[in-house]
Amino acid sequence: MSTATRCASTGAPITVDRDGSTTVDEIGAGAHTVTVGGVASNCAADGGPTRTTTVRPDELLMVGFHVICAAREIAFTSERDGDTELYVVRADGTGLRRLTASPGRDMDPAWSPDGTRIAFTTKRDGPFAVYVMNADGTNPVRIGSGTGPRWSPDGTRLVYRGTGDGGSDIFVVNADGTGSRALSSDPAFDVSPAWSPDGGSIAFVSNRDGTLQLYVIRADGTNVRRVRAADTEDGTPDWSPDGGRLAFSSYDRTAATFQYDVYVVAPDGSGLVRLTDSPAEDYSPAWRP
Repeated sequence: MSTATRCASTGAPITVDRDGSTTVDEIGAGAHTVTVGGVASNCAADGGPTRTTTVRPDELLMVGFHVICAAREIAFTSERDGDTELYVVRADGTGLRRLTASPGRDMDPAWSPDGTRIAFTTKRDGPFAVYVMNADGTNPVRIGSGTGPRWSPDGTRLVYRGTGDGGSDIFVVNADGTGSRALSSDPAFDVSPAWSPDGGSIAFVSNRDGTLQLYVIRADGTNVRRVRAADTEDGTPDWSPDGGRLAFSSYDRTAATFQYDVYVVAPDGSGLVRLTDSPAEDYSPAWRP
């Protein structure tokens, strides 16, 4: 499949499909730079993304890029070797390898957006702590005390559940372990943080008002607010790709039976929609990218 797009020499980007080509007319003679971009995070152009070439009058010039992609990998937790450790495997089931080998438990891996690092929860030092390591398991660095790390969309920060003020709070830290600070500071139980796609807000669950409810706070720690007030127990928020809605699990404490179902709601509490209604438990929703 190929896409042929003709344009003047405007500098505007041109889309080219996989194994495709395009033609650009009306390029003036002289030196020009061609750069390929927008490739997947597991891909790179062989020899670099930029080519410099010279166009001569009345000459057809071809510039090619060979883009090489590494196989997608999945990180997971396993006890297959007698301890709780982290492993990766390719999406086709090949290339299984162990990343960690500590005497404590290593679990809950989270890939950085660029795929070069993995944050995880561990008990290798005693109490639960958050670490970051390279994707091949090298250079593990302790980030802070806590669990459940999640990356900011730009890969520069992590949010996690830490300990503070007699309960659990939401912490944000730079990916190198510097600048750690508590976003929430409450004796209540604050858990399950999730970054908004634009990195500006974090959704989490807290029982600060009596029962576990959804809250949203700015990534700088300001403007914490409850998404909705209801006699429910909420959990596991996940942002829609456009940041306009939150999916979450919830059950009605006034109902005759215990029943977790999946809902979506806007961050301001409007537009609540119940997605499932099952006597079984439905929880941990995840939006498709």
